[in-house]
Amino acid sequence: MAQHNGANATVGDMRGKSTRSGHNWGASPTGGGGSLNLGVINAGFWLADAVGVGRLLGRRSQDRLTILCYHSIVDRPLPERVSRAGLHLQLDVFARQATYLADHCEVIPLSEALERPRRGRGRPRVALTFDDGYANNARLAFPILSRLGLPATLFVVPSFASKPRLPWWDEINWLLTTPPTAAFEWGPLGTLDFRLGASDSAFRRAREFCMGAMPDERAQLLDRLAQAAGARDESIAELLRPSSWEELARLPDVIRIGNHTHTHRVIDRINRVAIEWEIASGRAELLRHLGSRQTEPNLLCYPRGVSTAEARTVAAGLGVQWGLGLLDGVGHRPTAGADSNRLNLPRMIVGPQLSDRRFRFATVGFYPVRRVPPASG
Repeated sequence: MAQHNGANATVGDMRGKSTRSGHNWGASPTGGGGSLNLGVINAGFWLADAVGVGRLLGRRSQDRLTILCYHSIVDRPLPERVSRAGLHLQLDVFARQATYLADHCEVIPLSEALERPRRGRGRPRVALTFDDGYANNARLAFPILSRLGLPATLFVVPSFASKPRLPWWDEINWLLTTPPTAAFEWGPLGTLDFRLGASDSAFRRAREFCMGAMPDERAQLLDRLAQAAGARDESIAELLRPSSWEELARLPDVIRIGNHTHTHRVIDRINRVAIEWEIASGRAELLRHLGSRQTEPNLLCYPRGVSTAEARTVAAGLGVQWGLGLLDGVGHRPTAGADSNRLNLPRMIVGPQLSDRRFRFATVGFYPVRRVPPASG
């Protein structure tokens, strides 16, 4: 496809690339390991918790920073087709996690944590991030954070805020809750057959296309799919839509906003000129709409957590001080203030696949996930 240019806490009970990592669209929430592997993993964390490994990790991680990555927070069950990517966390789970963080961790603004690393004893240090600018963050998650006094950084895609429609990965899955009854032709991708039993190939092709396409190109594909698909639950579109600029401007003071690139094109799918435009234009749009009081212009979150050496060079040249990716392997922890990884800091995705016990281990810097491609970010 043509490239575009320019345009001290114990781990007790909770209260009640390119560099790539994270989740895969449409994959098992276990990261492809299946139920047996998930059972083994959970058994391992139960045993580790029982023998006090978490307390040891907590003592050893007091000068470390754990960065957690959330996406969407929802207050109702979603169709399996929509929830399968593992990005949409139920509100009651999020509330339980936030209460645990307030009780057992030092939650600090991301930029402050990165610029002033702590040395010495104290609670495990955690920074909270939310990717993609979902409106449900403001409606459901941020009131909880405000009540608990927990700060967070929201990484916004300006093109999403300008024309609020579902992020393309959610829109495809939403449309496919009632898939087309016949194959159809669509421009660059030719014949697309999304019918039950025949949709995997078409889904993969559409996904690959959208990862590198501009918003208008994505919209053309999605509009054609919408014409072919059956009736669907319109309330899903409201629940999962991104925030508008007006909604972003009304966010509480505990929420800061960072750059998630202008259109959320995946970095390893585009050329250097396009990478530079995505970063620079994304930052410019945030400042134009929201101003410097609310934004963190020197923070960059890579779409899908993917960065390349070239992209990090471009980002540094544009004045980006900190680049956020996603977790790369088990037990890798970001060290605040380390120049060697300041443009590729790993974060732990928090989704519905993460048990309470595994979440508690994550807060002390032990990340219990596998290296797999992410779903979004």
